[in-house]
Parts: sequence; C-alpha cells; structure tokens
Amino acid sequence: MRVGGGVGEVPARATMVKLLRVLPLAVLSGTCCADEAPLGASCKANPEVVAACFEVHGRLSAWNGAPAFRIWPAGTQRMLGIHNSELPAALRSRMTDFDTELWGTFTVCPFTPERAGHMRMVCVESWRDLVARERKPPRAP
Repeated sequence: MRVGGGVGEVPARATMVKLLRVLPLAVLSGTCCADEAPLGASCKANPEVVAACFEVHGRLSAWNGAPAFRIWPAGTQRMLGIHNSELPAALRSRMTDFDTELWGTFTVCPFTPERAGHMRMVCVESWRDLVARERKPPRAP
C-alpha cells in the first residue's frame, strides 16, 4: 500500500516508521503538555536549583524511561538526568529522533545533590561546540 498517488508518493510503511520514531520523542520531550515550564526562562534562576551551575563535556541523548533526556559526562560512569525532560527549544529541535546524540559542552544546574549510585537531576542553561551523531546499532556477538 502506498500513500499518495503522484510522482512523490511515499511507501505507507516508511511513513509510519518515521512517525513512530519521532512521535515518542515529541511526547517525552514535553511538547504536548499544557503544564510545560516556559522554555525561554533561565534554568539557573529556577528556585529549585541546589548548587552552582557547572560545565560538563559529554553526550546528550534520548532514553526510554524517565527522564527521557540524559547527559553522559564523557569519561565517567555517571549519568545526568534532565529534570522533567525539559530541554530549551533550540536544543530540543536538534534532537530529531531517538538515534540522535548531541556531543558538546553543556552548562547544567543541579536540582539534586551529588550522590554515589544515583542519577543527578539537572537543567541545561547553555551549550556550545555541539556535534550531532547518529547512535550506532549494537554489534552482533
């Protein structure tokens, strides 16, 4: 079955696969929710921030579960969770699907204290030197 009937017709399966890959990202990123915090507001001005903001070089990616967006600080075994999965709109627009990884330097502000064995929740204040990469599929054994 094909969608459309002209020269630019697209196979229905391909269209559905693309939709199914992007839709969960849109839902988890909060674009659907009326109670979303204003994305233009400064992260560091949030009264829930518990310590000074800091820079981290790492990989921002989407995950199943909560939080949907996480930053892995390169060279560590730690994971920073994006509080309420709220990303600034300009950063969110670069996350095209679950296979997109954004590598760069992020300024983040903590909502929870550092605690061994626990994911620290943060918000993203700013970023620089971003490079988008597609997540590689796992290797066969």
